[in-house]
Amino acid sequence: MTLLAAFRLDDGALSLHELSERTGLVKSTIMRLAVSLERFNWIVRMPDGRYQVGSAAEPHLPEE
Repeated sequence: MTLLAAFRLDDGALSLHELSERTGLVKSTIMRLAVSLERFNWIVRMPDGRYQVGSAAEPHLPEE
């Protein structure tokens, strides 16, 4: 949940570095978590290596 909470409503895709800064987690931990979150479409890895919120997480985002 810490990784998902790093995303803000106005964010597009975030780099591994940005996720590390926002969560305080080391990059290797983020990568391990990202693999699991990607598997269930909570986050999506973009072709450039950045991450964005996936379709499984969208219903859980706060209303604007």
